[in-house]
Amino acid sequence: MHTIPSGPGSIPARAVARSLLAPTVAGTLALVVLAFAGFFPTYFGRFPRFAGTTAAIHFHVATLVLWIGLALVQTVLVRRGRSDLHRRVGKLAYVLIPLMCVGFVLAVNDGHRRHTATDGPPLVAVFFDAGLFLAYVGLGLLHRRRPEHHRRYMILALVPLINPSLGRLVRAMGIMPPIVTIPIQLAVITTLLVRARRRKTLARPYAIGLALYLAFLAGLMLVMGLAPDLPDRLWQATFGRGTG
Repeated sequence: MHTIPSGPGSIPARAVARSLLAPTVAGTLALVVLAFAGFFPTYFGRFPRFAGTTAAIHFHVATLVLWIGLALVQTVLVRRGRSDLHRRVGKLAYVLIPLMCVGFVLAVNDGHRRHTATDGPPLVAVFFDAGLFLAYVGLGLLHRRRPEHHRRYMILALVPLINPSLGRLVRAMGIMPPIVTIPIQLAVITTLLVRARRRKTLARPYAIGLALYLAFLAGLMLVMGLAPDLPDRLWQATFGRGTG
């Protein structure tokens, strides 16, 4: 049986793979619950008529649901030892990710048409979540031939999805979302890193993930402090729409 050479006390590769299932399944299911609660007032609670919901929003939500579904299916395949099928199904990501990008653009433009700039999160914060997600997924795909690295980066890709849902919940309570969402996201990544180090398994992807998060956060704070309207102006120049 293969082992992961991550230092003293290396453990079997299959055991390492299964040890990742707990955070993956728990994290994905938690995201499902969080997303349902966060978007219930503006989306899920409008079922079945979805009054006032545009096709752009339906498309955006559909791509996100498909991504979460894909994450769950891939986890089950790893659990059952079907790495061959895992690789084949994983190729769907090359189709789904561009569709998610299209859905993101459509959803942002739709929001700009129908709402004022104060109705939702600033565009720079939206870019923070989307950019971080694409960075983690990109690293995961880059390391697709290194399964242990790949799995960890794909786990990290769940972290940026926390903010949109949780942010809406805390905003409804009159709390500024970053006060809650940023510490929680940092806590999740740090927990994964510490857990890997304590178990003497591969921790480097989590360390890179933490460094990336902090770099993106520094960029977010810099833009918010120096040129908060820059993302909107760039978006308007690129897509011809702004918050007005």
